[in-house]
Amino acid sequence: MSKQTKVQNEEVISSQKQKVFDKSKTDKSNKKDLKELFEDFSMKETGILLLGIFIIFVAILFVPKWFNDLTTHPPKTLDELHADNYQNPETNTSFIYNGFSFVLLNDARTSVDFWYTQYERDGKLFNVPFRYSPRDVENISKISINKTQRRLYSKVYITVDPSEEPGSKQFTALAVSEFTGILAKVKNYPIFGACTRNETTACVDRPIITCNDRGDFLTFYFKEGEEPGILINDNCITISGTDKSLLKATDKTIYGFLGIMD
Repeated sequence: MSKQTKVQNEEVISSQKQKVFDKSKTDKSNKKDLKELFEDFSMKETGILLLGIFIIFVAILFVPKWFNDLTTHPPKTLDELHADNYQNPETNTSFIYNGFSFVLLNDARTSVDFWYTQYERDGKLFNVPFRYSPRDVENISKISINKTQRRLYSKVYITVDPSEEPGSKQFTALAVSEFTGILAKVKNYPIFGACTRNETTACVDRPIITCNDRGDFLTFYFKEGEEPGILINDNCITISGTDKSLLKATDKTIYGFLGIMD
């Protein structure tokens, strides 16, 4: 073997040894990285496990008490709330007004707070909801030009002006809906929708009724107006207001019909 060949062989061997050494370092580095990764994952897994255990502990500690409170002290019914109201001093959510009990309760279906009172007709007790209490509407004006005599009417008309601005119609519709629902349920009046003029398709098949019409019927005219108020003129009662003030005037009108307010 020549001297040159021997040198070349030694260089090849040295190069192979270096590759083996580098591969060994890489394997050890990879093993270290995998170990650290596993340890990191284990720490996260342990944290999640501890969080789960804590949640279970809290549930075991408090849920039975909450469930026990719910079953041993269920929410009171309206009848029970009214009974308590007559026995206890008034609060921000309960008071007596002219002999009628009022309690504030949230409607789960609409998430709206309503003032409930009870009204009796023919031996049947009704729980009647209002958006505003009598105290909230005491400042709504009520004027009688020619007060109608109390008598039996063959029907009741709810009339509106179809030419009112669209923005105001949503409150008019809400006021009419709640007013009609209470009168139909509590007073059992036969109620019919009407218009003051025939200008829209909604009024084509409806009777045209204004406060100038007289007969054996009672008319409620819902009118958009800057000042909330109630105007009684013979057999026509005009309920006016803007947005929420119209709802207040509506509630006061109903209070008058139920004998809760003058």
